Amino acid sequence: MADYILVQVPESEADALDQLRPALPDRPEVSEVQPFDGETVAQLIVAVTSISAPIVIAWIKARAESRKSFQIVVDGVQLNGYTPAEVSRMTRTIEQLAKEG
Repeated sequence: MADYILVQVPESEADALDQLRPALPDRPEVSEVQPFDGETVAQLIVAVTSISAPIVIAWIKARAESRKSFQIVVDGVQLNGYTPAEVSRMTRTIEQLAKEG
């Protein structure tokens, strides 16, 4: 059974998820949610597999390079940021989930 991650961007940048979605094997739907902080975000729930992991990692790296806002949630832990260390932490986490899946 695959693990899942939540990929979030500000609502105003939902098109970034629309661009990611067709590349993913299961083509998850983009949904909009309003967490407790009140700021609406667009999100995808992605099954982490050996196929989806490299796609999501490439997307993360591109977002970080362009300094665009995003967040990844794994097992309730929110990962976000633009520093090389933060991006590396995200990619390592996703790679590990793909190996375990």
